[in-house]
Amino acid sequence: MKSLLLAIGLGIFSYFSGRYENLFTLDGWVNSIYFTWCTYTTVGYGDVSPSTIIGKITMILGHGLFLYSGVGIIAEKAKKFSNKKIQIEKKYILSKMPDGFECPQKIWQAYIFSSKALELRLRSINETTFLLTLKYGEGIWRVEREWKLWKTSFIFFKFIYYISYVFYRSKPIIKNRYTTIVNDLKWKIDEYLSFPDKITAEVVLESEDQSIDSPNFISSCSPHDVTGDPRYSNKNLAINGFP
Repeated sequence: MKSLLLAIGLGIFSYFSGRYENLFTLDGWVNSIYFTWCTYTTVGYGDVSPSTIIGKITMILGHGLFLYSGVGIIAEKAKKFSNKKIQIEKKYILSKMPDGFECPQKIWQAYIFSSKALELRLRSINETTFLLTLKYGEGIWRVEREWKLWKTSFIFFKFIYYISYVFYRSKPIIKNRYTTIVNDLKWKIDEYLSFPDKITAEVVLESEDQSIDSPNFISSCSPHDVTGDPRYSNKNLAINGFP
């Protein structure tokens, strides 16, 4: 809530920058609130705008902070009311790339927002499929909701990501992803191009009681189980790199 109030304050300040004579008029305050509301809700009529460079920079920072606050509020609601199925994610670090995997998907992904239990992820697959994903969860379980984007929407959210980078310093992750089905379970092998020689394997289960036997291609690569270790989550890798 404090971040939201600060964002609104920055929006109001950006309007008054260069218009200080309007600080003591009713019209000035109505216009400043109107401008802030139209900008943050992306209505953007354009009839009112900052008149100075400082005002424009302040609005950019304020908009980023507003998104940070808004995603947090939405996530709390999603935590309470989401009806998506809970999934269990197992993750392993591999010593080498398994043999026999070809034709990977090229993935670029970045985190617009991330916290201990929440992440808002932007992803491009082979530069043809664009996704926005909201995840909530801690440890090995998660709730996930995903939306497909038009390319123009992806470009917009990518711009928002670069603004959020000022706050989070979360770098993009680039990787090749290979997939295979073993015993009705989908395994994902990620070869990180952002982190040379780093390879992971993931599989999603429906419950903690579901049995799992590592396939031969996993066992042959000296797997190290990092399931539930937050240091190896992609959102933390984007900020801190591999431990």
